[in-house]
Amino acid sequence: MEKADAIAIGLATYKGAGMPSVFKYVESLKNVPLKNKIGTAFGSYGWSGEGPIVLTNMLKGYGMNVIEPSLRIKRTPEAEGIEECRKLGKKIADMVKK
Repeated sequence: MEKADAIAIGLATYKGAGMPSVFKYVESLKNVPLKNKIGTAFGSYGWSGEGPIVLTNMLKGYGMNVIEPSLRIKRTPEAEGIEECRKLGKKIADMVKK
């Protein structure tokens, strides 16, 4: 992660937050120099969709240049959701190029 220009972390919402293993991993990044790197969170959800929002706030706390709002797609993405995923990927690439 230290050498990455950008990171995008995905997770499904689980019990109003996100998968505990993903949060544990992101918490392990707190001592990695991430300030001013590009970061974003994305994920699917069935009911509430807070997981990517919580993750976005964690990345902001590390001083990252976070793309907001986080991408949240209900259930499995269909054509429109897949297009939103592509747009996010393009946005990340464009920001890295700058």
